[in-house]
Amino acid sequence: MDKIKFQEYRSFKTYFYQNAGLQFLGHLISYTVLIVISFTTFHQAAIAQNHQEEAVRPYHDHPMYWQYKGEPVMLIGGTDSDNVFQLQYLEQHLDDLAAVGGNYVRNTMAFSRAEDAWPYQVNEEGKFDLNRFNPEFFERFEQLLQLAFERDIIVQVEIWATWNYYMDGGEGYPKRGWSRSPFNPINNINYTVEESGLPTDVDYSKSEYPGEHSFFYTRPSELDLEIVREYQEAFVDKILEIAFQYPNVLYCMNNEVNEAHSWGRYWAQYIQDKAEREGINVQTADMYDINALTHPRHREILDDPAYTYVDISQNNFHTGEVHYELVRYLREYSFDGPQKPLNNTKIYGGFWTYDEGGEDESVARFMRNLFAGSASMRFHRRDADPYAELRNYYGLGLGDEAKAVIQSTKMLLDKVQPWNLEPTYHHFLDRSRNEAYIMADPGNSYAIYFTNGGGVDLDLRERSGSFTVQWLDIMNSSWVDESQFEAGELREIAAPGDGHWVAVIQRR
Repeated sequence: MDKIKFQEYRSFKTYFYQNAGLQFLGHLISYTVLIVISFTTFHQAAIAQNHQEEAVRPYHDHPMYWQYKGEPVMLIGGTDSDNVFQLQYLEQHLDDLAAVGGNYVRNTMAFSRAEDAWPYQVNEEGKFDLNRFNPEFFERFEQLLQLAFERDIIVQVEIWATWNYYMDGGEGYPKRGWSRSPFNPINNINYTVEESGLPTDVDYSKSEYPGEHSFFYTRPSELDLEIVREYQEAFVDKILEIAFQYPNVLYCMNNEVNEAHSWGRYWAQYIQDKAEREGINVQTADMYDINALTHPRHREILDDPAYTYVDISQNNFHTGEVHYELVRYLREYSFDGPQKPLNNTKIYGGFWTYDEGGEDESVARFMRNLFAGSASMRFHRRDADPYAELRNYYGLGLGDEAKAVIQSTKMLLDKVQPWNLEPTYHHFLDRSRNEAYIMADPGNSYAIYFTNGGGVDLDLRERSGSFTVQWLDIMNSSWVDESQFEAGELREIAAPGDGHWVAVIQRR
């Protein structure tokens, strides 16, 4: 082959291989992209399918209670922190809860302490950049959801930790409010006061009525603070990007909010719309800082389709029979409309000065909520000051008393299931106020809670057959004094001693 022909041949050969290689590479890239897209679609479909089959949701047979993994479940728990994802000993804390039968924690997306991770990175001048999330903050959050999922623990996430957006705490508390908030225009590099419409100083706490803080009025129908709203939505999107992967999450919009209903509703609908686009089922609620459950704002949540449950925690400032009656009031209201679970993510009670009843009343609140038909109970955190030694201040947290009550409640639930019973005042004679509470499947099964010993007459005059009575010592988590009797008469049911007891009476 002469030189010219060889060069022509070599040029042709080079051209052929280059173009054939490019075509092959193009096909390879196309197939790779197709595989990635298919895998992503399959992964998203798998997540959606997992949610549909296992996700926590109102129980299909009794929607005022929860189901998880297709089975009815009562949510019971207690933790020593509200933003539990920030705990350095998180895994051990969840193990301790699971060990006594607990399956429910609260997690506010809060940041205030020096050891807390904050949601945004800072520049060299110490100012937040709202365009750069802090990976550690969200890694801690995902770790919580994963560890909880592995232990069948339901996490109620509160999107807006409202105390992070008002005035700082009083003397002795870390600065946790607006003065340090990344959204405060003097603390970030992303917008000015003029651009954002936000204040630099908030010298007031939340009140009983909607306030004037523009952070809570960014929506198009109100102040339409677009630049702030976009960063708010980005923060929520980042939370959902993680949380939507897990079926053990409930979404509460706020902690103790008193802002306009439209604030919480915007975010509830935002989350529901996003979940619908991804083909998953999620549960949304809000928590008003209004102690009286007769207040119309609680009914707003029950009546609003953007919400699928209600957090009634602030009712737990009440004591005795009033506390019980208010839960029953809202429960009966729900029966006449959309039936939704009533959650208690905070059971108050410690030695806090204006909390009547203290630790003993905290136990009673927990049990009365169960017997009134609530769907969840969690003891509020113990600490008064994040830097102080843990103690029963706001609540029992996951201290020894709380562990005993949670374990006893689980023992009770192994015997009787509230979704098969109804809370009622019937079947009792000779009952003193706040002495005892009953759930019943008349003629078959009864559970009676005594707040401090005592005795009542159970009306079985129109019933027949043999029954057993078992006594559960709540504070010692033990069954004692089993006996039998025949129906057909008034039967005195008297606790074996003082303190908190439950009698379980079942047809043999």
